[in-house]
Amino acid sequence: TLRTALAIRRRTLGDAHVNTLDSMGSLAENLLLQERYAEADALLLEKLNSGERAFGKDHFSAVNACISYASSLVDQGHADLAEPYARRALDARRRNGKPGSLEVGQALNVLGIVLGESERLEESEVALREAVEIYRAGTTLDSVRRYSVMANLAEELRKRGKFDEAFVLCREVIDGLRQCSRKDLREISHGQLIMGRIARDQKRFADAEIELMQAHQTSAAAVGGGPRMRRLSAEALAENYAAWHAAQPGGGYDAKAAEWKAKAQSVKGPAATP
Repeated sequence: TLRTALAIRRRTLGDAHVNTLDSMGSLAENLLLQERYAEADALLLEKLNSGERAFGKDHFSAVNACISYASSLVDQGHADLAEPYARRALDARRRNGKPGSLEVGQALNVLGIVLGESERLEESEVALREAVEIYRAGTTLDSVRRYSVMANLAEELRKRGKFDEAFVLCREVIDGLRQCSRKDLREISHGQLIMGRIARDQKRFADAEIELMQAHQTSAAAVGGGPRMRRLSAEALAENYAAWHAAQPGGGYDAKAAEWKAKAQSVKGPAATP
């Protein structure tokens, strides 16, 4: 197991060895999928501090830890705390990597997500557009990561009311992911979730219901995908039914909203790290 591998590397190589730091990161990523934030964050901070002390603040182990820790914080609703780590990672990657490298694109993607959660939508769009350009140029059509970054841009475009562009991009994401040799159901459900949100925002409630149901079913079938996407799709269904009820009372949509709100609450993950 990942935990066993880390214990062995700690014992044989020491805490500051590159391979030990890699094991810390792998275990932390697995814990993040399970929303076990306290354990994951402790490992990521250890990796960050140990890597920085042993190799310097721009070493890839420290920078990777910054990116993962920023992602963890924003998932817990702490975008303000995440931003310094995201910017630190991007600055390090711009200093030490080639312009337009995938490493820079990864850091831009995380920063864009952080800024979007801070409601700085224009800044978020700028960062994510650059990230998408990098991934389009630097990856093949078989890259799951390529479509994941594109989905993040589609979500920010939706928030800004750029529905047509968001729809086209999201359609490309879903179709591209389905053609990938590695079928990532979690990422497909993310695309379906965004497509449903677009339809809801346009008051196409029946279309939104179809997309969001698909997102929920896909996320439930994802092996090792964690509870986050199941919860988000259930919350989106509840929001869609509530908006549908407000627009067309008497159709029983208020009861469906309550049903899906309860389902969303039933898949809550562990408490976020304070």
